[in-house]
Amino acid sequence: QSGPNRTPAVRPAFCFGIDGAALRSLPMVEVVLYTRQNCSLCDRAKAAILEARVAEMRLKEIDIDGDPATHDLYTDHVPVIFVDGRETFRHFVHPEEFAEAVRRAISRKASDAASIGE
Repeated sequence: QSGPNRTPAVRPAFCFGIDGAALRSLPMVEVVLYTRQNCSLCDRAKAAILEARVAEMRLKEIDIDGDPATHDLYTDHVPVIFVDGRETFRHFVHPEEFAEAVRRAISRKASDAASIGE
C-alpha cells in the first residue's frame, strides 16, 4: 500500500541465509531521532532512515522544542540519532551507514542474549 500516510515497505537489515522464523525472532532496535520543525537536515536524516528500509527497528521521533532540557542539550546539533541507546549520528546520516549501525546493534543484542543463556 502506498500513499502519503503509509509507511514504506521495509526489508530486513540482513536476511541472507536466515529462514523466516529466525528472521522474525531477531531483536528489535530502538532508534531515536531528535529533530525539530523546519529543519532541513532533520528532514533529510528521516528520509535516509526510511530509505534504509530496516525492518528490525522502532523509530521514535522527539521534537527538541517540546522539552526545555532536551532543547538545551541539542539546540545547535539536530538531527541527532541514537541507535539502541547509543548516539550514532549527528547532523548527517547515509542510508547504508544507518542500516549497518542497526545491524551492529542487532548483533550486540543477539550476542548479549546468547551470553545470558549460557
